[in-house]
Amino acid sequence: MKIKTRTLEQIFAEERTLKATYNTDLIEYLKKYDGKKSYTFGGVVMKDEVKKMEIKKKMFFIVNYDKSSKGGSHWVACVKKGDILYHFGSYGIPPLTEIKGHFSTNHIHYNDRAVQLDGSAIC
Repeated sequence: MKIKTRTLEQIFAEERTLKATYNTDLIEYLKKYDGKKSYTFGGVVMKDEVKKMEIKKKMFFIVNYDKSSKGGSHWVACVKKGDILYHFGSYGIPPLTEIKGHFSTNHIHYNDRAVQLDGSAIC
């Protein structure tokens, strides 16, 4: 099987036809993985709610870059295994201060390559 390669522009060419992703969509999808392989679903939270999260040895969660008083902006995904936190954001930027602060005793690994076009609504 040959893998089809496309540019980001080609991938996002039809983004206007896709619906926005809301926290309820993410919760509905991710809650079914709670407890799988001993991972705890930590929820879908806004950045100012990260500090309230209970830290587990193995967990996964989604963080929005907005405060809870705002409408939401950009989602990032995090997976924690032991003392390592994996942070994935489609813009390839470092984790929020709130994430780094709350998980300060963990080694944080993040992607530094964008896989989303700047200004795109798909994240």
